[in-house]
Amino acid sequence: MIKLLQGFILLTLGILLVGIVIADWVFSVWIYNDNFNKRFESYEPLKFKVEDFDGLTRTRYEFKSNKGHTIVGYIWS
Repeated sequence: MIKLLQGFILLTLGILLVGIVIADWVFSVWIYNDNFNKRFESYEPLKFKVEDFDGLTRTRYEFKSNKGHTIVGYIWS
């Protein structure tokens, strides 16, 4: 009878541990998707501009990707 009770307790603890691991994984995926799979836009009145920093200049560079998209980048100095 005691071995049966010990087996039941071990099985219950094992199932509980697996459930906690799965719940943690699901929660982690949800948090990741909520934060990283979105595009965020800055609030326009709080955006910094080049003019906000004395002596900061930028040089614009454009080139075409292999899919024909125009890619734009800047070198700041």
